[in-house]
Amino acid sequence: MRAHEPPGGTSGSRGSDRRPTFSLTTSDGNRLSLADLRGKIVAVTFIYATCVDTCPLLTAKLASLREQLGPDFGANVSFVAITVDPERDTPEILRDYAVAHGRTIPAGPSSRARRPRSGR
Repeated sequence: MRAHEPPGGTSGSRGSDRRPTFSLTTSDGNRLSLADLRGKIVAVTFIYATCVDTCPLLTAKLASLREQLGPDFGANVSFVAITVDPERDTPEILRDYAVAHGRTIPAGPSSRARRPRSGR
């Protein structure tokens, strides 16, 4: 998977305020960028769908946390899981993984995202 990066690769006009610009492909095939997450608290984790030990536990704990936060506070938090195996973890596989480990689909901006690939 390639990162979807605009020419120049950064946003912002001041050196100390420069953040890389990128977008990720979500499990529902949409794009997710930093701008989509502006104003939200963001919890990021890295997973791969064939992981059988820590990834499912972490995903289930984050799904439980999201439920515990409830609709009032939970709406301000985005949970983003980025795959470290984008060649195997297709959007369909990530959707199935999410459902199997406590995340309901369809998902909004907090859906599973495929990691950007650099150099391709």
